[in-house]
Amino acid sequence: MVFNYEAFTREGEKVFGSIHAESQNEAERLLYQQNLIVSHLISVNKINKNKAAKAEDLIVFTRLIATALEAHIPLVKALEIIMGELPSKSTMLFIALSLVEELKVGKSLSEVLSIYPNVFSHFYVNMVKAGEKSGRLEKAFQFVLRYLQRHYELEKKVSLALLYPSFILSFAFLVLGFFVLFLIPRFEESYSHFGAKIPEFTMGLIHVAVWLKNYFWVLLILIIGGLYFLSNWIKKPHGKKVFENFLFSLPIMGKLYQKNILARLTRTLSILLMNGITLKESLELAEGVVNNSIFETSIGRAIGDLSEGKGFAPALKANPYIPPMLVQMVSMGEESGNLPQLLDNLSDFYEKDVSVSIEKITSLLTPVMIVIIGVIIGIIVIALFLPIFNISEMVQ
Repeated sequence: MVFNYEAFTREGEKVFGSIHAESQNEAERLLYQQNLIVSHLISVNKINKNKAAKAEDLIVFTRLIATALEAHIPLVKALEIIMGELPSKSTMLFIALSLVEELKVGKSLSEVLSIYPNVFSHFYVNMVKAGEKSGRLEKAFQFVLRYLQRHYELEKKVSLALLYPSFILSFAFLVLGFFVLFLIPRFEESYSHFGAKIPEFTMGLIHVAVWLKNYFWVLLILIIGGLYFLSNWIKKPHGKKVFENFLFSLPIMGKLYQKNILARLTRTLSILLMNGITLKESLELAEGVVNNSIFETSIGRAIGDLSEGKGFAPALKANPYIPPMLVQMVSMGEESGNLPQLLDNLSDFYEKDVSVSIEKITSLLTPVMIVIIGVIIGIIVIALFLPIFNISEMVQ
């Protein structure tokens, strides 16, 4: 068996490596005989090749490799240096260890990276493969780093933008839960002592609250069941297409969804083309990046057109969600031979547009949510206190 290890020398220096042993105890014993104090030891067979890594860790790993290769440090030596910079017990650390071992037996880097598909995407692996073929591996890693950083920054911006509205929504649900479970039943008990007729509006609210309190589990099962059915339906080709068309048709979010796909598509194609990958191969890789069946169909049609000697732009024109400006720019890029730079400019434009749109949406979303929640709570309060206006009649 082969074990990857992290250990310390007697002088306190951190070292990494692999060792052949029959068992973990024997591996620890052999390392101790080499005056190494083991801090972490794992069998290569137990490394989960399907385990994903954090986006931040992958970016750090890619940046370190790009920097080391730019300094003309040999690849194996670069990986050994990088291991000292990665957090202990991190997924990327043990992947780096296995990369070193595989490279030492003569495998190419792209071949080894493909062993971990949930960490290194097809895009990542093929960019590295293109860098190996062209002899510009450091440039390939720089392009990949740029792509990962842009993609991560965009996702981070979206998640941060939705953080405050999510907090408000969660707080609103807690307040409404308090009203339904505790406050409204108390009012019902109080009003029942008076004997007078309670307004229908108030009674309706009380009945809804009582039903929710007694049959909340039914509502929960219906919601979970509905989400489960929807998620399975979306996975089917027809359901996915219908759902994607629905997303595109949304008043404000539809445009944001469209621009995000366009930003991802143009960025991917520009980086691939700049790294020397042919347009047809770039489209084949981009097909798995857009994560949208409608755009995937357009890309598939474009690949077929290129195989027949036709251009890229006509296939894009058939997609109603690709704006004419993008089609014209692609057509100009094909004619001038400057397609990679034009796509790079377009990706910058769409990414900036997405960022501005997110800021606008979140700046509007928060006050709108506050107003809606305020109106709902206001209606509940009015309904609960409405009988008080008739309190004299209820006492008599």
